[in-house]
Amino acid sequence: MAEVLFLEHKILDGMATQVAKFAKKLKGKRVAVKAHFGEHGNLFYLRPVFLSTVVAELNKAGARPFAFDSPVAYAGGRFTAQDYISTARQNGFTSEAIGCPIVISDEGVTVETPIGEFDASKPLMDTDGMIVLSHFKGHSLATFGGAIKNLGMGGFTKASKTKLHSVTGARIANLRACTGCGSCVDVCPFGFLEVKSGKISMKRCLGCCACVIACPNHVFENKSVPLGAGLAEVIKPLIDSFSKGMILYINVLLDIVDKCDCVAQGLGEDDLPVVCPNLGILISEDIVAVDQASLDLVNKESNGKFAKLFGADQSQQTATGEKIGLGSRKYDLV
Repeated sequence: MAEVLFLEHKILDGMATQVAKFAKKLKGKRVAVKAHFGEHGNLFYLRPVFLSTVVAELNKAGARPFAFDSPVAYAGGRFTAQDYISTARQNGFTSEAIGCPIVISDEGVTVETPIGEFDASKPLMDTDGMIVLSHFKGHSLATFGGAIKNLGMGGFTKASKTKLHSVTGARIANLRACTGCGSCVDVCPFGFLEVKSGKISMKRCLGCCACVIACPNHVFENKSVPLGAGLAEVIKPLIDSFSKGMILYINVLLDIVDKCDCVAQGLGEDDLPVVCPNLGILISEDIVAVDQASLDLVNKESNGKFAKLFGADQSQQTATGEKIGLGSRKYDLV
């Protein structure tokens, strides 16, 4: 059973103390801090102070830290490394502010996974230790974003992100069974399903597989696995490239919203998406345990509201992670 530390008060001081303990074994070693620098216009991404606090302790221990993320596969402010550096600067992330270099790279190393070959980010594969600093929040395709999602998308190249969306997801397997009830239409987060002439029509799929669960007539099937499960599948060779005990996972449960930090969302009339009170910070060396504990706490403290945001199975990431040996869903919350 994994241990998960729950910091409810003096969270920055507590986080610094835990990072300092972890950093003792990293003197002289190159250490990646896997982060997300936010989309410009998003108001809920983790502020630079969280990253600078982590980096300060690594520097004190004599480690050689760098902050890392990879460009995204869609057009916008983070499509190229140069664009992403500019966006990060707009959001307050500079090497001077956080105390270490910021590396944005699309260079990859091919790894074999149960759902095919993918290119993991080379700067992560080449480093000695890693701290995965994640903002826990909702996600329309994976149901939530935590440490597994942070690595499963942000730890891979643009081409691999696109591939993961294409090999996961749902497809129509038994159209004759469709009665046109529209249950699947109601749960598709992007409106890719519609009823035409009494039968369902699918424009495309990005992987949540909520329709597979919602359909009472078993019209849909998974192409391989849902996106949430795929995120866990692809990160195993990346995690396995590190020596045991050389990765620390930190989930920040503040500003818990219903959308990813990739979404530029403000404070419009219909844009107040905070779904849970601020809770604190969870820290563990077990990626499955830290995500499961985060999910359990948020579901409890939101009175079940978070669990009802999306129609897909919330256990996809952690159940798959446990099944393939990434960690344990059983944990001691300390």
